[in-house]
Amino acid sequence: MSCEPPAAKKTKLLSGETKAATDVVTNVTDEEAKVAAAAAGSSVVAEATPTHKPADPADVGIVAHLGETRMARGVLKVRWSDFVVSEVGKNGVAAITTEEVDDPAAAAAAKVEAAMGAPSVETGMAALRALMPGGDEAHFAAIEAYVRAGGEGVTLPDGIELPRLEAKEDRTKVHQLVRHHFGSLLATSVGGGGGMVVTAMKGKANSRFNTRWPKSRPKFLRCVVTKYGMDLHKMTDVIGAGLHIKGNRIGVAGTKDKHAVTSQWITLKAVPAEDVKAFQAKAERSHDVLPSRALLRFGNYSYVAKPLSLGMLDGNRFSIVVRDIAGPAANSPTSADDPGHGGVIAALDAAVTSFSTRGFINYFGEQRFGTHEVRTHEVGRKILGGDLAGAIRLILKPSLSKDTPQILAAKAQFLEGGDAAGAAEAMPRWRSLEKKLLQGVADAGPTNPMGALQALPRNMQSMYVHAYQSWVFNAMATARLEQYGAAPVVGDLVVDKVKHEAMIKAAAARGGRGRGRGRGRGGHTRSSRGGHIRASDVPVKVLATEADLEGVSLADVVLPVPGHAVQYPTHDIGGLYATFTAAEGIDLSKQQWRGTPFDAPGAYRPLICIPSEVSYTHLYYTPLSGDEAAAEATRIGDTESAAAAMAANLIDPVAIAPLDGVATEPFAGAAYAGLLAFTLPSSTYATMAVREVFDVVEDASASHGMRSVAGVKRKREAEAKA
Repeated sequence: MSCEPPAAKKTKLLSGETKAATDVVTNVTDEEAKVAAAAAGSSVVAEATPTHKPADPADVGIVAHLGETRMARGVLKVRWSDFVVSEVGKNGVAAITTEEVDDPAAAAAAKVEAAMGAPSVETGMAALRALMPGGDEAHFAAIEAYVRAGGEGVTLPDGIELPRLEAKEDRTKVHQLVRHHFGSLLATSVGGGGGMVVTAMKGKANSRFNTRWPKSRPKFLRCVVTKYGMDLHKMTDVIGAGLHIKGNRIGVAGTKDKHAVTSQWITLKAVPAEDVKAFQAKAERSHDVLPSRALLRFGNYSYVAKPLSLGMLDGNRFSIVVRDIAGPAANSPTSADDPGHGGVIAALDAAVTSFSTRGFINYFGEQRFGTHEVRTHEVGRKILGGDLAGAIRLILKPSLSKDTPQILAAKAQFLEGGDAAGAAEAMPRWRSLEKKLLQGVADAGPTNPMGALQALPRNMQSMYVHAYQSWVFNAMATARLEQYGAAPVVGDLVVDKVKHEAMIKAAAARGGRGRGRGRGRGGHTRSSRGGHIRASDVPVKVLATEADLEGVSLADVVLPVPGHAVQYPTHDIGGLYATFTAAEGIDLSKQQWRGTPFDAPGAYRPLICIPSEVSYTHLYYTPLSGDEAAAEATRIGDTESAAAAMAANLIDPVAIAPLDGVATEPFAGAAYAGLLAFTLPSSTYATMAVREVFDVVEDASASHGMRSVAGVKRKREAEAKA
């Protein structure tokens, strides 16, 4: 069930020129009207942002482009199948190609079954009696009664001891026989007198958690999961609830977009593939297993010895359909003599060629900084500046565009009255972040903001600091390119490959422990391919002389993500880091937050990223009318085409095209779109890659919930009038 409030009840307070909350949207209950009226009289609500300001990439340092050849505009995520992401790891590209299970235990079990027959009470008891002809029939009868009852309602006497067997081979056969036929119910051991002791398994006999995991089967199930309409946290919650396991038994290598068809590997500790298949079948039968308009599918099962953890991937393969293409950009050297499809196609071909060869600026994408009026780096600025109480107030700042009257009133209850406990009680459960923070303030007390912030999940605490570091990196990347251009210069930093190789060899000698990580696919360091790397993982060096520039490209240059453990360039940009943060009262060279989630050691990140395996396909589609676009908004993720494509394991937009109204050849009345496909290393942003081809990239999924070109156009018109 969705955690969002019903649309009709998502009431907003509006404000006029004076920013005073003066009106309440109708279509609310009397209870909500009372809450809204109370919130309307609040001074903190009156000072809140009256409407949600559209995100401006420049606000988070995303300003420059690497190349000059671009299209003016393109729209993403109009249809559910327009944005496809497939994880790339040591096993290649994640994709569901089979529902078969690669299980070494199955082969071992097949051999046992060939020797002992299919598991059954009759076969097992007959074989046990045959192996021990001198056994007490009363003992055999007690064992048989217990296993026939499945351990329910029948008590097995403690420590039934069967006759002694002299030959080790015979004792082994008894162990195997009992495990094969009655493994979830009985255990065997050798008694003090040398006889075979049979006991009931502890706990609930038929519990699957007490079923013996085959010795020949590795502990973790690995499979590919293809999803749509869920972020990582929601996906793990759904899988955990469906399989009745805790989240710490689910391993993933990377996070994936909610509004995209994504495929990735996951690992599940001590979960048999049959349980996952049963869960998927239940999800297909029932409408209350998955969130509204979400899709989930599993495949390519195998058992492995180690779980996945975040970062254990080489990158992601993207297949992105861009619609409503306009261009070329005004400042682009290419132009379209043909105002129709032909001119756009020629200009776009040139833009894609430039993108594939020159790459793009490796900015942290806008999603790194959140979508609320208060961006995450602003909270991080408060934290690193030592104003933890100010950080709490920023997180709880009222939003007239996103907060319901109930939420506004709850925030005002704390921000004005200081009643954290009452505010936490009043805050709806679906706003879990604010609710946890308010409860943290109530528990820690008003003079302990550090304790209050610790009520948030640890990854959320560190996210704010990482966002600030990312914002500084973006600003420095722009400054570096503006001042020194698109070529390496003396004073730049690069990975010291000699020292790095030595670190890798040393780590291998220690069994892979310790430093020396950061090696990616094909033996490259992740830094050379665009990924974010910790300062402790890879050594860097300064290009000190003109001679050092020989054989070095801009793709080799790294910039610090600022912190207390990184080295800085020796040219002007190195000093600019300190000047830039000092102007905000922050000194990232200090270690004042060491040992906390707010620690900022820093990292290195390549200045640019060059994508691999770039391809481009021309597509044509029938544009939606206004009414059709409105209908499409309610069908996303629940269309027949989505169900058919997922069932057929079709996750490539070209393969889906015939199902989703898209063609690869022009037809009468068709609009033009393009399918841009490329592979990026981990920790890079596809949206930053796409903006190298399109001057303005608009996300239809963020257009007031209207996933359509028509919705985006209406949004543009509204913003132009504002």
